[in-house]
Amino acid sequence: MFAAVKNVVLAVFNRSRLWQPARVQPEMERPSPIDLCELPVELLTMILEDLDWTDVLRVRETCKKLQEISKARSIWLNLCRPHLTATETAPQILHLERPIHLHTSSELEYHFLRLKSASIGWETDDLSPSRRREIVTTSNPSCMYMVEGGRWFLVASDMGSISYFDLEASDPTEISLVPKQFQDKTTGFVAMAIDVDHGSSFLAFNLVVSYSLSGRPVHDFKHHRVQLWKVSLTLDEQQRGIGLSAEHLASFPQELDIWRVWALSLHGTHLALSVTCPEYDERHRTFVIDWKQADGDSTNYSRRLLHPCYGQVTTVCLRFLTKPSCYSTILPLRKQPRCHHSTIQVLQLRPCG
Repeated sequence: MFAAVKNVVLAVFNRSRLWQPARVQPEMERPSPIDLCELPVELLTMILEDLDWTDVLRVRETCKKLQEISKARSIWLNLCRPHLTATETAPQILHLERPIHLHTSSELEYHFLRLKSASIGWETDDLSPSRRREIVTTSNPSCMYMVEGGRWFLVASDMGSISYFDLEASDPTEISLVPKQFQDKTTGFVAMAIDVDHGSSFLAFNLVVSYSLSGRPVHDFKHHRVQLWKVSLTLDEQQRGIGLSAEHLASFPQELDIWRVWALSLHGTHLALSVTCPEYDERHRTFVIDWKQADGDSTNYSRRLLHPCYGQVTTVCLRFLTKPSCYSTILPLRKQPRCHHSTIQVLQLRPCG
């Protein structure tokens, strides 16, 4: 035991002999801080790609160099991507009418900031719209429809004509899509719906319009029909959308006993119609047809009757789910007054999914 203690003491003594007082080193000069703008452009771009859009706009106000870097396409592409596809909890809210690789940085920035401005406008207490446009039409607007994306606004008249407005134009003017089909105003009710072709690289959709005669009794199928049109985006040399064009797909008559088509919903070849017919046991009924099979001049086409909604319903809204054979619940809405004015106010309150 004594030998062990002796070895420990000798070890401590030997270590103490090796100890020397530390030398006082002269104070080193601290390096000057690096200015953010001195970093490489690639590194600054990567930093801005991880920022929120509000921070990107704040950085843009600091200096000219960061202002130019904040316009990089990769920054706005990263901000747009989460809104270009639907998730399990949120629908797609950003719709582009042509492939994303054809959009410039400024175009992506424009679409993204317009989307955010609409969301902010919806969250205000007074529900003030983010944009307000007034457009003038020469036809009697019996039915109107906003195509997803918020650029193209469709107007159908009781004379069988369909026109559209480009709301991104500085001065939106009425452009004919389908010319006037009827010589007199015998059509009383018009309903319209679209089915966007999400598999197309450029904006394309099928448009369905129903015309119902207001006079009774009805003896003319010409003004009491359902029409389908294929609408495509017209492109310029730079493959930018400059207008819409329509191609006739199908047309078939309604039953003469039907007084009015309240709502339409289109998905592929399946068309759902909510109608009012006093001859039915239930005045309000909803049925689904295959419009390709119904194409022609006969009313003897097959249809699938859905369970009618009970209670007093003035207007119904139909919406298809993802599968053509499955439909969601029919939702009663308030009756919308017919528009007999030549001036239409278009308000963008929030993006629709």
